[in-house]
Amino acid sequence: MKRLVYFIWALAFPFFLMGGLAVWAVAEVNGVFLGADQGGVNPGEDLLRPGEHYDFPILLARDGNAQYQLKDSDLDGRRLTVQTIKGKEAIENVRLWQQNGGYYLSVDTAAEGITQEIAVEMRIRYAGEGDSFNGSVAMEVGYETADDPQLYSLGEGEFVTMSNDAPVLSEKQLEHLAEINGHQAVTFTGASWRYEGVVAGMDSLNLTWDNSPIEEIAELFPEHQLAFLSFPALPEFGTSGKLTLEAEELMEGWPEQLYLYRYAYGELFPLAFEEDREAGTITFRPSQLSRYVLSDQPLEKEETPTGYNPQTGDASHLAAALLLGLLALGGAGWMLKKT
Repeated sequence: MKRLVYFIWALAFPFFLMGGLAVWAVAEVNGVFLGADQGGVNPGEDLLRPGEHYDFPILLARDGNAQYQLKDSDLDGRRLTVQTIKGKEAIENVRLWQQNGGYYLSVDTAAEGITQEIAVEMRIRYAGEGDSFNGSVAMEVGYETADDPQLYSLGEGEFVTMSNDAPVLSEKQLEHLAEINGHQAVTFTGASWRYEGVVAGMDSLNLTWDNSPIEEIAELFPEHQLAFLSFPALPEFGTSGKLTLEAEELMEGWPEQLYLYRYAYGELFPLAFEEDREAGTITFRPSQLSRYVLSDQPLEKEETPTGYNPQTGDASHLAAALLLGLLALGGAGWMLKKT
């Protein structure tokens, strides 16, 4: 009988421990915490994207009670401060602010073209006479890595469809793509663009892109029609590839002559390209993907000697190459977005 009792207790003991742990897990711990923003992004669980703005509610737990959003009455005679301890390079700005009686931590992530996730740690301190609470908040900034099953299902010559939700490719993924393509060019595709480039030997690749107007250009020239395509991470392939832009809709409404520019270091550099009206495409051969502007009219320029090669992206000598003239820009977007 004793053996049977011991056997039953041996089976039940782990579940007893689990039950005890579960009870402690739901108990509130005094301190300062962050809640999820309006988009549902939880700074402790979800990846924060570069170049984005987040507003996280500041939560307070005290005297063993449940967490609630910090409010004005909680700050009577107390101070609330925040300090970035780790990963400062991933944070553009951080501040505390109040709205409708509740306090928030505002975080602007830096618009970096990173391929690795950056760990960030912030310390929030709520202090005053009689009580003081600290909160250590961990978050990560970066881009999601592309889906392995989708990549490993591809065969030789098949296009790699990129998503802005997961635009990063790891060294292992790039090695696989290089091998199945015989170490020849791999073709990547996004919304209205396609790039063929050699990836052998690359340790990572970030192909995030957007069609947002370049503010500096749009503000200077508000009347001219322009289309924009940008690769914020400025991925470098080392050797010239082939970038094809699908511009059929533009070609139907724009004049026969189009003008293509690369925008870098505050300057516009004209690019040579091949135009196929029948296919509705524009093709050119950069080694580094950058920020591009397509215009229905030439932008006046004054040339200055420079060692910079706008075709390849070589920036070994960064003299000013072009000064923008007083032409205007504006109305169309590439696949496009109107300004």
